[in-house]
Amino acid sequence: MVVVRSVVKRSALVITVMSLVWYAGNIYFNILNKQVLKAFMFPFTCTCIYLGVCGLVGVAGWVTGLLEKPKLTQKQLVAFIPMAILHLLGAPTAHQRHPSYLLSPSRWTDA
Repeated sequence: MVVVRSVVKRSALVITVMSLVWYAGNIYFNILNKQVLKAFMFPFTCTCIYLGVCGLVGVAGWVTGLLEKPKLTQKQLVAFIPMAILHLLGAPTAHQRHPSYLLSPSRWTDA
């Protein structure tokens, strides 16, 4: 019983630490992304670059053996298609500037 509790506590600790690291990385990415979009106002191009680089890193990991190749069945691939389409549509639109941002008085003084 004691062994089971220690495994559960360790699992909870690992999940908590991983969640905090993901959250911190997400905050850093959002700040960096805002800085990039202030200097380079082409959000769709930035999104394509991000997705392309991540795709290349993933493929490089599979080719070199650093990452385990996913073992997916055809049924799983078909099930992923709707989410893949939504993700494909969501990624570029998430970086679009909202029109109210462009009308903000704080933007009028930016050079």
